[in-house]
Amino acid sequence: MFAEIGHFYIDQEFKPGCFDYLKNLKLSNYYCSIFIDDYNVGSNHALDIPALILEAKNVIGVEPDVFYESKMVDFFWRAVGAITEVPIKTETTDLGVFLSAGKRRLGQIYPILQPTCFMLSLTWTLFRLGFFKWERNNVLTIIDKKYKKMELEICNLLPKSFQSHLYYRFF
Repeated sequence: MFAEIGHFYIDQEFKPGCFDYLKNLKLSNYYCSIFIDDYNVGSNHALDIPALILEAKNVIGVEPDVFYESKMVDFFWRAVGAITEVPIKTETTDLGVFLSAGKRRLGQIYPILQPTCFMLSLTWTLFRLGFFKWERNNVLTIIDKKYKKMELEICNLLPKSFQSHLYYRFF
């Protein structure tokens, strides 16, 4: 099981105790990861990532791997191809050409590629599912309840065969 145990912003300060919500979970047999939102952030990289990793390891007993949102941009077009539950539409404005799926904008595709946060989160979900490696992983997302609506919208855009591999725990 591929477990995302935390979602942090690169420009936020590290806070001891940030993984306390994991203390009662047994995650030592899981592949644990931390997701760092570093996309569209200026030069303020205040997050102490080594301290974050150490804090997580002390709480869950295993060292998590760290993944960065900016790296998900590389998978944009393959992720668009995975959206099968709603039609993909293009919209042209004075600012450029945009892709949307249902009511969600996926990103600007012209004159520059600029995925939305929603699309990068969807791509991260596909990455954890193993979509880009032609695998199928079970995925556990342990995340703040403020992200619940977006996570469920992401789930609903994916093929039903993927949805059955997604598990959530909101705190």
